[in-house]
Amino acid sequence: MTWRPGARARRICLAAALAVGGIGAGTAAAVGTGPDALPPTTAASAEGPLRLVVVDVEVDPVGAHGTTTVRATIANEARTRTDAAATVEVRLPARTWAFGRFFPSDCRARDRGSVVTCRIARGLPPEQTAAVEVPVRPAYGVRPGDHLTGGLVTAFDPDRRGYQDAREFEIDVR
Repeated sequence: MTWRPGARARRICLAAALAVGGIGAGTAAAVGTGPDALPPTTAASAEGPLRLVVVDVEVDPVGAHGTTTVRATIANEARTRTDAAATVEVRLPARTWAFGRFFPSDCRARDRGSVVTCRIARGLPPEQTAAVEVPVRPAYGVRPGDHLTGGLVTAFDPDRRGYQDAREFEIDVR
């Protein structure tokens, strides 16, 4: 099997999504090495920059007066570990707000709960993932059948100022 950038992260994302979905809220999933691990690196490639990407965002449909959880999986697709903590921002769709406990626990809500900022612990290893979970509640007046758009998860790379990766998401109201 030949190695392709991003292919490992997609497999990691699937495993992380299955682990998070199977274990429940409040659990981070990280998948390690295996038979299809990266080929040996050279000194030049080992010094490459960190590459944080948002590989998956899951949101279950929500009842008009219920809650759901935005689950984002962030991956380090580089071959190097970072010594800095990464920042992940979850911007919620209009007519929703963050409600309840976040994972990781140091996440903070601002702008009336419409934006949640989380720190991913220092030292995310190469080809590993981390999870962010934000419970969400729809605002008063949201009705079954509404489709809430405009959600965005952004990972800011701590080793490359100005670099970020983002993925949009939507919430269906049932």
